[in-house]
Amino acid sequence: MKTTIKWIIYSLLIVPHIICFYCSSHRTVIMADIERWKLFRPHLKDTTDIHALMYLLIFQPSFRNQFYLRMGNVRIILKILLHEVPCTVVETQDIGEGFVFMHAMGTSVNSLSRIGRNCTLYHNVLIGVGNNLKQAPVIGDNVTIGYGAIIIGNVKIGNNVKIGAGTVVTHDIPDNTTVVGPKPRLLCHTL
Repeated sequence: MKTTIKWIIYSLLIVPHIICFYCSSHRTVIMADIERWKLFRPHLKDTTDIHALMYLLIFQPSFRNQFYLRMGNVRIILKILLHEVPCTVVETQDIGEGFVFMHAMGTSVNSLSRIGRNCTLYHNVLIGVGNNLKQAPVIGDNVTIGYGAIIIGNVKIGNNVKIGAGTVVTHDIPDNTTVVGPKPRLLCHTL
């Protein structure tokens, strides 16, 4: 009985989110995000897009944060209905489609940073400027950034890169590379 009441309440709270989604000019980008999230939540694989959107808005606060990021100014109103994940600061609007924010707690992304398509960030990731406050990281497509990784300064992360947990990146990383460690070392490089 309590579960049914909870679903009814949440359903009423997300109706404005769904309306804004259908009116949004970023609908195709949000749909690409949902499709990527389905890879991490296999039980959503065969669901309709609207059902997946509802589920992710209710049960995945990290998705809710990125949904609000994509929605622009209307997010101010939507946040009143369903709160954001606290301790997550994403200032950049330059994030490619298919983005996944897995467990976004403690994550900070500088406003000057650029993130490519199909990227995944785990929690406690810091992407920010270094000593030169006008240059921030540029992250390529299909990049996975592990828990607690720090990417600082005017660095370019190539495509198809995996950055291990706790890695501190202060230099460019070429395409098709996996790096790990507080002082990053090349673990493997595939052509």
